[in-house]
Amino acid sequence: MRRCTPKQLRACPAYPQSAEASCPCDVYALPSYKAHPRRSHATQLNLPLSLLSTPITSLKPPIFVNAGSNPYYSILCLRQCLRGLLRLPFTSDSQGVFSLVLFGLTAARLRYTTHLPLGDPLNNGANFFDPIVVELLFSALLGMIWSIYAVLTIHHLREDRWVYSFASEILVLSILFLLYLVGAAIATSIWGNLSFCHQYRACRILTAMLAFAWMSWIILVCSLAASVFVAIANAAFFAPFHARWNPRESTYSDRRASRA
Repeated sequence: MRRCTPKQLRACPAYPQSAEASCPCDVYALPSYKAHPRRSHATQLNLPLSLLSTPITSLKPPIFVNAGSNPYYSILCLRQCLRGLLRLPFTSDSQGVFSLVLFGLTAARLRYTTHLPLGDPLNNGANFFDPIVVELLFSALLGMIWSIYAVLTIHHLREDRWVYSFASEILVLSILFLLYLVGAAIATSIWGNLSFCHQYRACRILTAMLAFAWMSWIILVCSLAASVFVAIANAAFFAPFHARWNPRESTYSDRRASRA
């Protein structure tokens, strides 16, 4: 076990500072791997989550991993680190939950405006609907469909079509990114400050709708950034986005080779 460098010791104040102290970096170190220019993702994307989840969830000081000659390690473990740290990370499952809540809020708003109670002064009592609420409803529906599709694709390790690749994931996330951004921005410009009517249920629904629209957009931003970083670092735009292949053994995995 090698000694800590001064920089590492400064970052890990909880560990012994003496010259004889062993460096904690190697406790969770992975075997050194000389990255091949076309095979750099062979071991990088098969990192067991248990290597990161235990020290992160136990709130130990920062972890230093010996990445060997691999300059992209910190980018490639981005999703794993977030999953271990936040439990509900910027992934498809949390996107699906937020989209489901947003779908319910937009549906409640549409039902209210299309079935105004007798004597309601809104729009002089005439039924109507807000186009931007319909847009957010459509965005939330697409978000739920994509979340279900992504979870099933990753769970079943689907990889025999282009629609299961990083390129398709990035394309869909980009479309959802624009839909949520447009919907949330326009809705905020209309109902950005409803503190004067917060005692009414309709205003509380609109406020919650805006909050979940923006939170869903933030999750999309982080998911899109993580996918782009991984795809660029591994030149893997057309590789399966479940990220569990090993090109040393097969094109993607034994499952695909057996079907061929």
